[in-house]
Amino acid sequence: VLDAMSVGVPPVAFAVGGLSEVITDRESGLLVPPEDTVAFAASTALLVLDRDLRTRLGAAAGERAKAFGADQMTNGVEAVYYRVLRG
Repeated sequence: VLDAMSVGVPPVAFAVGGLSEVITDRESGLLVPPEDTVAFAASTALLVLDRDLRTRLGAAAGERAKAFGADQMTNGVEAVYYRVLRG
């Protein structure tokens, strides 16, 4: 999902696990209820048919994916270590 988002492809995903943390529904992609294949298909069709929505969500998805890049993750882990070491 993050790979797609990083190149501006808005995801359609089931709202399970970490996907709900990565995707903000109707801002950086579309989330549907778990196992609701009808909603999944409808959301996918919506993105195919609505170019403006697809473009807007795709741009936001690209920005959102940056928060999960390797540099950001490394910086976050380092920050935790420094806080622990400073006690």
